[in-house]
Amino acid sequence: MHTMAPKKTWTQKLTENRSPQVKHIDFPFAGIPPHSDMFIATPQIIQTYVSEIPAGKSVDIETLRKDLARANDADYTCPSSLLRNEKKRG
Repeated sequence: MHTMAPKKTWTQKLTENRSPQVKHIDFPFAGIPPHSDMFIATPQIIQTYVSEIPAGKSVDIETLRKDLARANDADYTCPSSLLRNEKKRG
């Protein structure tokens, strides 16, 4: 019988030693068209981006994804590698 590993906490994911990646995808994935370059962010990159949002401002997920893709020479950012809600500071 196969048992599933316990889910990692955000803190555990944040301290993992993972590298960001840009992958070329040849199939449609989560609203991303085929033949696109998709950026896969790390929790550290997301944390840095969110911590740089000025107090009192908010950034929606679509803007965050576009900004990260552009900054990493990709067409899109993988939605699975991001937070699932908007982040507001302040």
